[in-house]
Amino acid sequence: MKTRFCSILLLIVLFPLLAALSGCVLAGRSSGIQVESAFLTTDQLRLVVQSAQYSSPFYSHSVRTYNVRHYYVAVDLNSKASLREASTIVGPLWVEKDREWQAEFIPGWGATSQAHFEQDGQLFKIHWDHAHTNWSRHRLFLESGRATWLEGGTVTPIPTPTNSFSRNLRTPSGNRQIHFDEKGDASLYDTSSGRQVEDVWLEQTVSRLYRLPSIRRENRIQDIKLTDDLRYAVYWPSTSFVWNGRAYNLSEGFGSASTRVRRSQGFAISFERPASDGLVFGKGDWTDTPFNDPLGYFSAGGDLLFLKVNTNRVALMNRRGEPQYITAAPGIKPHYYNVQQDAAAGKIIFFNNTMIPKAFWVGIWQYEKGTFITREFDLYSLFAHSFSRLEPAKKVRPETSEELSE
Repeated sequence: MKTRFCSILLLIVLFPLLAALSGCVLAGRSSGIQVESAFLTTDQLRLVVQSAQYSSPFYSHSVRTYNVRHYYVAVDLNSKASLREASTIVGPLWVEKDREWQAEFIPGWGATSQAHFEQDGQLFKIHWDHAHTNWSRHRLFLESGRATWLEGGTVTPIPTPTNSFSRNLRTPSGNRQIHFDEKGDASLYDTSSGRQVEDVWLEQTVSRLYRLPSIRRENRIQDIKLTDDLRYAVYWPSTSFVWNGRAYNLSEGFGSASTRVRRSQGFAISFERPASDGLVFGKGDWTDTPFNDPLGYFSAGGDLLFLKVNTNRVALMNRRGEPQYITAAPGIKPHYYNVQQDAAAGKIIFFNNTMIPKAFWVGIWQYEKGTFITREFDLYSLFAHSFSRLEPAKKVRPETSEELSE
């Protein structure tokens, strides 16, 4: 009896310790890398990549992200060498000890630091100063194996969204964004500097759209689209709407891959600078793709065009529902991509597989020439792997001033 009592007592004492040990042993621990942003120049693929550690105790479904490090990766597309030899890795650009405390102070920028490719492919870093009173802006400069942050001025905070959507309207590249006040009046801002840009036509146009009941009451700000050159504003509705006294209701139809009836809006509105009124047009046939909406809105070839992606085929559709450009695209699938337009070169670039270890996939469509090429980059091979973390196989440590030190 005494022996049994001692055994029970021993279990009571040891159980918390065993549970703690089992939590450490059975906890899921891993490390990984992710592409945060990408930009393609004529001869380089430029990326901002983050490495992080993840842990998940066996008794919890939550995942903790910590020790997040951000790196700049530039791949020489003309090099015949291995990916490791053709790549330059700079960093860490900055380090986050824990992701759980992050919040947004400026729409689109992280709580302490964020990197952003501008339209010329230059990488800028926006971050708080030590006093948390100003946002500073620095440009990454590479020369002769050295990396330096050059001062690029200060950043003015963009007003916090006042609408129920809790976000501002943005251009596809994110270089411009529009803030709506409580009355629905719009103001245009340069995202990288935070400064207001005057554009009376654009502000009046999007304010008129924003005040539509089908947008404001139904929380559909995402139905307003802009082209990067700000030549066009588009209302691509998914609900019924009224325009100039006429009602445009949903219609019923069947998708090409489904027998289920789906209700859709067959009309949209486009504004072209400097016209003060919008043109209502038919969206055309989108039943051959899983998406009711284009994957991109572009000003190209002197017209407003909409990107449609199907398996092994891409097309830019005009407002008459006709393909302005259509090209076979081996390997492409109808799902969401991060897209970059190079209007001067007549290119649209597709980025996919931002979660590594899958190869990072890039599709380059020269729509005016009708060519589509793809390339894959094994970014995982650029990092040395261990149980606790990922470390770049080679890197350049950026030279920073006291204000940039973490």
